[in-house]
Amino acid sequence: LNVWETGQADGKIVVPTSGDYGFQINQTSEFIALSVDGKEVIHQRPNNGVAPQCRVQKYLTAGTHSVSLATTFQNLKNFPDVLVIPPGGAPEKVLGSRP
Repeated sequence: LNVWETGQADGKIVVPTSGDYGFQINQTSEFIALSVDGKEVIHQRPNNGVAPQCRVQKYLTAGTHSVSLATTFQNLKNFPDVLVIPPGGAPEKVLGSRP
């Protein structure tokens, strides 16, 4: 029986312009679920110990959106970085970081 700690962080993201935003999680050994506006956009589960990098796009309208990140703390003791890539590419931001 494997027993791992889990955590969930809920917050808001302010999107300045409407468009396709990328959400990216790098390779990890943790289970990760990311939801935007109550809809799961990433469900990453390690297979054979490691989950590959995952990147998805979601169309967001300008304004404030709710986000929720759930993860296990099997090997790491902090939340994984979630990169947010605005329409047109850079600059990328880490979800939850200050501007």
